[in-house]
Amino acid sequence: LGTWLADVSAELPQTGAGLSPRFGSWLESWRRLSVEPLLASGEAREFRFVPGQPRDLRPIFSVLGQQAAERWILRDPWLAHEDRNRNATARFLATVAAASAWPAAIELRYRDPESVRHGECIGRREQAVKLRRDIAEAGVPKGTELHLLPIGPKRQRARGADFHDREFTVELAGDEGGTVHRFLIRGGIRGLVEPSRDCVVVHTEGPADRTG
Repeated sequence: LGTWLADVSAELPQTGAGLSPRFGSWLESWRRLSVEPLLASGEAREFRFVPGQPRDLRPIFSVLGQQAAERWILRDPWLAHEDRNRNATARFLATVAAASAWPAAIELRYRDPESVRHGECIGRREQAVKLRRDIAEAGVPKGTELHLLPIGPKRQRARGADFHDREFTVELAGDEGGTVHRFLIRGGIRGLVEPSRDCVVVHTEGPADRTG
């Protein structure tokens, strides 16, 4: 897997014009990050979890060490939708913090509740209050900035990844420009924190691109 991802990433700078619209849009959303260096060594860690087995997530996130990150970015269209997903989001953040440390800022990107046509009927203000409450109960320090960024329907065009893959990014500061850790979570946040569900996590790291 690591070798395959490295081969793909090495081709991106030369073939950017030929990317599919879906992948091109995803790549543009990460323009602050240097894509090729993330996989320059061809290494990626993969963690597989099957339903019904004990689940220890600390080995995934202990790589972050005890250094407080500049920012965590969690992208999941449904992380704030209904109590069970909000609770899973809060538990996920607390799990990462237990294996490392709370960051200076947390950025959550999810689907605007007022664009959802099924499930919970709730306004964005009420949803934000519930999400903040759950995260506060999970132990986030008062000094940590929490940014909630609901994405409207114009930016939420249907993509296959919206229903399966989620991304969690950690930005660590450093004397030589900092480091970015990226975790692709296949199966969603609930799929990761609930032992009854299956999930795959793929982790890569590399230097942050501060020039974009």
